Amino acid sequence: MTARKITVNAPKVDRELSFTYDFGDNLPQMIKLFGERIVYEHALDNMVIAAQGHARSRMMKEDDGHMTDRAIINSFKSWKPGGRTIDPAKRIARIDRDIEKLSPKELANFQKLIAKKLEARAKPELRKTPKALPSPEPVSEPAPEETPKSENETDQSV
Repeated sequence: MTARKITVNAPKVDRELSFTYDFGDNLPQMIKLFGERIVYEHALDNMVIAAQGHARSRMMKEDDGHMTDRAIINSFKSWKPGGRTIDPAKRIARIDRDIEKLSPKELANFQKLIAKKLEARAKPELRKTPKALPSPEPVSEPAPEETPKSENETDQSV
């Protein structure tokens, strides 16, 4: 099993702590480490938070006016936790609204940029693509600096 490095910042007290913790590499390992109930409850808690965020973002949405409660509830028919999809039509509409806000000079620069991008797509042989990327060198973590431990500090591996 692979331990994950966790870094915690507490800016109010000007502290940072890094440690490793083994959560398991997959669902069966997590269940073995923590038990099915804990894994389920934690997943459920995170999914509820994601659903709240999904609904909240639609409640605050001001693009076309705020969404109705019914529209927000209906948006959950295609929602999945962790999955974010953008409707292509809405994406184009958002770009169109942003273009309307551009000054004439910004619009001219944007037009040049779009023309370059369209030209590059029309001529794929002009794209710069590397033939092969070298294999990455293994990265080793630097040795931790030796600092005196306070009396309430413990080992940083859990």
